[in-house]
Amino acid sequence: MLSAVGYSVGRFGELRDPAHGLIAIPVGVMATAEYLVAFAAVSFMLETAPSISGLVVRDAVVTTILNAIIAVPVFGLVRRIIRPVLLAQPAGRRRRAQTRETGPIGLRGLEV
Repeated sequence: MLSAVGYSVGRFGELRDPAHGLIAIPVGVMATAEYLVAFAAVSFMLETAPSISGLVVRDAVVTTILNAIIAVPVFGLVRRIIRPVLLAQPAGRRRRAQTRETGPIGLRGLEV
């Protein structure tokens, strides 16, 4: 189930360009909820005498909320550690290279 959840989160990231930096937190919350629902469904199907209770729903909601609360500082810490090595998000602005003076348009590269 965790492989399926990881695959779906990865596909979401590939198909949609994350426009906001904090999109990982709601995606993590949805991944937690997806995992809990899938785990409950599989365990319900595999048990011989399944017991259904409102406590299962309560535990799922509490787990999702706790994961959302914990995700905020963990996301900030990981982002601060990993950001310098990411190529897609440069830490600072680079200066533009100096332009070279060349000859007429048809003679560029010939150093005339």
